[in-house]
Amino acid sequence: MVIQRIARGRTRRTAAAAALVAALLTVGGAASAATPWTIDEFPILTVAGLPNEIVNGPDGNLWFTERTGAVVGRITPAGVVTEFPIPDPDPRPEGIAAGPDGNLWVALRNANAIARVTPAGAMTLFPLPSSSAVPIDIALGSDGAMWFTERTGNRIGRISMAGTISEYALPAGNPRPTSITSGSDGAMWFVESNLDGIGRIAVDGTVTEFGLGATGLSLGDVVTGSDGAIWFTEQATNTIGRLALDGTVTRFTLPTPNSSPAGLALGPDGNIWFTERDGNAVGSISPAGSIAEFLVPTANSGPFGIAAGPDGNVWFTEAFSDTIGRVNLPQAGPPVDVTPPSITILSPPDGVAVVGGAGGTAREGMIASFVCADETGGSGLASCVGSVPNGSALDLSPGVHSLTVTAADNDSNTASVTHSYVVFASWKGKLDLPPDSSTVKAGPPAKAWFDLGGNLGLNVFAPGSPSSEPVDCTTGASLGSSSVADGKLRFSGGRYAWTWWTQRSWQGTCRALTMDFAIGDGVAIRLLVRFS
Repeated sequence: MVIQRIARGRTRRTAAAAALVAALLTVGGAASAATPWTIDEFPILTVAGLPNEIVNGPDGNLWFTERTGAVVGRITPAGVVTEFPIPDPDPRPEGIAAGPDGNLWVALRNANAIARVTPAGAMTLFPLPSSSAVPIDIALGSDGAMWFTERTGNRIGRISMAGTISEYALPAGNPRPTSITSGSDGAMWFVESNLDGIGRIAVDGTVTEFGLGATGLSLGDVVTGSDGAIWFTEQATNTIGRLALDGTVTRFTLPTPNSSPAGLALGPDGNIWFTERDGNAVGSISPAGSIAEFLVPTANSGPFGIAAGPDGNVWFTEAFSDTIGRVNLPQAGPPVDVTPPSITILSPPDGVAVVGGAGGTAREGMIASFVCADETGGSGLASCVGSVPNGSALDLSPGVHSLTVTAADNDSNTASVTHSYVVFASWKGKLDLPPDSSTVKAGPPAKAWFDLGGNLGLNVFAPGSPSSEPVDCTTGASLGSSSVADGKLRFSGGRYAWTWWTQRSWQGTCRALTMDFAIGDGVAIRLLVRFS
């Protein structure tokens, strides 16, 4: 069952604005009493649902979890609220994040599972391999997978778009990891709540831990700032902290005592926005440490999760009042985003060669995987579409194929990236495909036989190809100019044969042989050959 209602902003904007002007606190000139910001509030549908975390979704809406409501909620920028029940008797949803596949991914604490939620609300649950792991938070990694914390399991988990789960044990005893974010260095950064520290895990599973130089901090959330540093909340010390990637810690004390700073988000203005659960306020802090705080109109509302919205405003959950709040930021007129989104194709690697065949099935490394992102402070990602859907098997039939990904932002800036690859039904001979290297005798001909699925004519190579050049045997770096390789191509017995006439003077050296295939979408592969 899907529940939907238009939750209109409560009629408090004039009163709220007056309250904000009266209650605005600033440190270091972050704002002034003339700041025209207001807060609107939208009630959710479930009584005592305890709205928890919130995120900007891939569909242009905000998505949130309800800790005791057992639902995932959606609110449009206009205030239309829809709730989607989770198919588990006691899921207790916690963290939520948008994935590169156009879906939402949710950590289900009591269900011990990760949920995938489509923009239409359809859900798939993936149970964790370890029992009683207690997943808490989840975030998109630079490798195109979702990474999550296991509070009781003391592990960091990874789930692919296809639902494959890996778990990485943390080295320190009982760190109890909670919040997690993607760092500017491509690694994942997470809170170790029981150690008063922050951990870093690279996508290969290597873990580094950073102490914060104090104890009893009651760490809350983490987020990457516009300055590339990791920002965190210390609820017990009423502090916003900054951890540089080299481990340097800077702390900023909030003006309101005992405010219990909780959630963090990078705002559309480049500042870090935060919630104050006990201070009943939201605030912002600039990279230099200037702080502004704004009271929430509803008393004792318990602001908790926070996110930058697709409308250029900041949205947050009010856990104790069953409400979603919106900070209406000053809009600076027409958008000025002129930068196209970035596209990273993780698989296939550009120019890779594999041996597959007709009817071939996807295997490790042959699943379409890509990530699109708009720049910080941009208009937001509007679309990210691949010629092969993200997470789907790539074509492994013989020939040259490609994956093209196109992306657009909300200001109609577009980008496109293509990776091409070649599939051979068979490859034999003295010349090995990369990443392997070949060792052949200098002087005699070196041969390779390959099957591209039939006779495609003798113009399968582009003009001037194959070509060769001297290279460093260790690094593969070029040591001279490239020239057309002296060789001959023929087709016989259902496959091609390439004969390369080598020279005795090449003994003890290495050369790169580049085969530029002109069929299909075209691709060039580079073979490293050592001469004995």
